[in-house]
Amino acid sequence: MRIFISYSRRNKTFADRIAQELRARGADVFIDYQRLDAGNFVAQLGKEVQSREVFLLIVSPHSLRSRWVQAEVNFAFMDADKTIIPLLLEDPSPEDYAHIFPVASMEMVDARRWWQDGDISEALKKLERLLNLQPPAQPVDIAPPPV
Repeated sequence: MRIFISYSRRNKTFADRIAQELRARGADVFIDYQRLDAGNFVAQLGKEVQSREVFLLIVSPHSLRSRWVQAEVNFAFMDADKTIIPLLLEDPSPEDYAHIFPVASMEMVDARRWWQDGDISEALKKLERLLNLQPPAQPVDIAPPPV
């Protein structure tokens, strides 16, 4: 399973955790800072979004206002066969959704517990079901929850 993670830099710790968890379940995960080369970043991002079966959008007020995330979402919606999964990290306002309108009408995987206690086990179980991934054999060595 090839997955592109779209996120705001302000949610990088969470994006890293999700990437780590998905890799432990056998997914090939693209997260921009780990694989982009020097050059035309927009073209590279577009190529990566289009080459992945799954587009995982980390939804927060910051991500919905990000021009980079908006560009990535636009690339994802160009492919009618792409699986697009919004992962709700923080509740955006209705005005935030106006930046990326189609996302507002999609069913989301709820990961808001991350802010309470760092627990995303329910969100991971739902992602496993949606993406047909197997839980890891060994627990994932995780980063601490945000302070």
